[in-house]
Amino acid sequence: MNTNNDEPVKGDVTPLKRGKVRKRFSTAATGGMIFIGVSALIVMLFGGSLIEINQADTVKVLQSLGGDMSVHKDPGLFYQGFGKVTTWKKSDIVWFSYHNDEGESRDQSIIVRFTDGGQAKVSGSARYIIPWESAIVEADKVVLTAKGLDLNDEEFAMLVQKTGVPAGSLTLDRISAADLNVGAEDFEKISMDAKSAYCDQLILAMQKSYRTERNFEDRAIVRLTKEAVEKTAGFLTTEESYTTQKTTYADLVRDQLMYGVYMVDQRPDTVVTATGEEKIVTVSEIRIDPVSGLAERKMNPLKEFQVDIKNVTIYDPYFMGDIPEQIHSKFTRKMDRIVSMSQARLAEQMKDTKEAQGLRDVEKERYLQLVINVKEEIEAEQAKEVNVIIATAKAEVADVVRQADEWRGKAEKERGRGQAESQNLLQSADSNLDLKLAAIKTKWTQISRGIGSGSSIMPSIIIGGGDGNNSSSEGILQALEVNQLSDLQSRLGSNGK
Repeated sequence: MNTNNDEPVKGDVTPLKRGKVRKRFSTAATGGMIFIGVSALIVMLFGGSLIEINQADTVKVLQSLGGDMSVHKDPGLFYQGFGKVTTWKKSDIVWFSYHNDEGESRDQSIIVRFTDGGQAKVSGSARYIIPWESAIVEADKVVLTAKGLDLNDEEFAMLVQKTGVPAGSLTLDRISAADLNVGAEDFEKISMDAKSAYCDQLILAMQKSYRTERNFEDRAIVRLTKEAVEKTAGFLTTEESYTTQKTTYADLVRDQLMYGVYMVDQRPDTVVTATGEEKIVTVSEIRIDPVSGLAERKMNPLKEFQVDIKNVTIYDPYFMGDIPEQIHSKFTRKMDRIVSMSQARLAEQMKDTKEAQGLRDVEKERYLQLVINVKEEIEAEQAKEVNVIIATAKAEVADVVRQADEWRGKAEKERGRGQAESQNLLQSADSNLDLKLAAIKTKWTQISRGIGSGSSIMPSIIIGGGDGNNSSSEGILQALEVNQLSDLQSRLGSNGK
């Protein structure tokens, strides 16, 4: 038993062990600090050669230590590996201006000489775009290879045989998804990859030809712009460049920057200078291809690398010497002549106008009178036509009335004739009835006499047609018949009256 309490308790560390732990910690901390320091030193010395950052508006070309070159177009980090990096702007503006706030702080304008000998400083700018994205690449420019299509030599040879196009001329627009045995979506991806690889080839070609972006601008774009601006001045006089052909100047420069500088022919001609003098000079004309009818051009170095020119701007020329005063004086004299001619023409026109007004007034009166005459003739003609119409109507009415009277007379005659006929018929009927009544009356007289004497009444042939032996019923019926006949006679007599 340790009465001095020196026996270590579980979990405690002896002074000896505590010192060893402290020593090991100190050694580890020292080693970590050394590692951090060395790493920081390496980063400070070589960090700029290990990792590179590409910005969204730039393209960077990496040349490795082994000499291989690669293009990095997407923004972000990429491994540099101590290689050399060259930066190209995807799009930039080239200035040629005498203004200090445009481009460099010096006069970069282009001095030109016009056809009539006048000189001026021409300023402006042009924006260019390098082929950094596949969307701006034309399919007929992309030449396909086995490596670009990820095919081996045998597969590529079969593709060439299938399309019938030589390997060196097999462009992206000459194949289809069916040729590669892929779907539409896969073919679209292959096309985009092929265009992107073609963009890399163009940028690498620019890198090999010019080494830096500054060299490319100076040796390609600036030189081309200077040649186009100077050559265009040879097509115009000083006055034309300032007045009637101002827009044409900018259009001609823009066309040459985009498609190539014109080939020109020169010939002598007579022009009027800014002072108003006639002068024999040498003028330039665009050479035209006799077959195509298009302008002949020099080879455009920008088209070789698919560099696109956009937004070409040409300012008004800054004339040197006393040319502005000469142009102003010439314009003043011309304006004076124009004003004098205008005043003379105005006076002549006023004279002609007065004569024309007099003639117009005469013609106006003549036409007014013609209108009045025509109006009166029309009214008379209308009145005549109205009278004819009224007379015709009256005659037709009279004829209708006459015909009506005729028909009315005929109707009266027929009515009288009908009444007479009717009376005759009635009279005839009355006489016949009287005869029959007389016979009946005679019959019954005989009957009544026979009854009174008790002898035979009358022969049966008179009425009955029997044998003479009449029953009492027959006598009653015959009495009724006599009564009815008597009533009928009374009615006919009253109607006849």
